[in-house]
Amino acid sequence: MSRAPQVKPLTLKQKDLVQKAWALGYNDKLISAHPRINAEYLAVHRFRHEMGIATATISENRYDAWVRAVMSAGDVVAVIEKLAESYNVTPYSIRLLLWRHRGISFRKIQEDKLKQLDIERKLKLKKENNPFLV
Repeated sequence: MSRAPQVKPLTLKQKDLVQKAWALGYNDKLISAHPRINAEYLAVHRFRHEMGIATATISENRYDAWVRAVMSAGDVVAVIEKLAESYNVTPYSIRLLLWRHRGISFRKIQEDKLKQLDIERKLKLKKENNPFLV
């Protein structure tokens, strides 16, 4: 007769950290492996089911977090690489998933950022050439 494995329940601090990680879109496996949380995978998984949080919700949270990070970044490529390392995926996966689920084109983002930098550069040159411009 087999019994269910005994899993150490999460502490209140661990539960708080786990919920914050879910809000950022981290999956149960990454959360349980994080040194600050230091919990068993099954405990995190069971807690998510107790809370009634679906994996689709966590995925949506992940895409939202990625979009916020990419849109606020100066160097999109560097941010994607950091995100990929943090979420244990490839940079290509981030690009592909954001294109599929959010319709975000990184080529367009890069073009928009270059246009903005060009506008800022022109304004700066204009102010340097005419000190009376405010």
